[in-house]
Amino acid sequence: MSEFTSTLTGERRWVPAPQVWPQRLTTALIGVWLRPGENVEWTWVDLPDGTREIVGYTVTARPNA
Repeated sequence: MSEFTSTLTGERRWVPAPQVWPQRLTTALIGVWLRPGENVEWTWVDLPDGTREIVGYTVTARPNA
């Protein structure tokens, strides 16, 4: 999994989801807001046509963050 740039806004940052094409615009996960000390790991599946689709994410935090 790759790292992606994030956008800081106040105490939270916006982390965009990896670009997986073709995106299903009505159900596409485009990103998550994270608090300081939190990280996101994206989960995806490989589809039969060779493309990938994001199906979820896990947010973890450092202790005492």
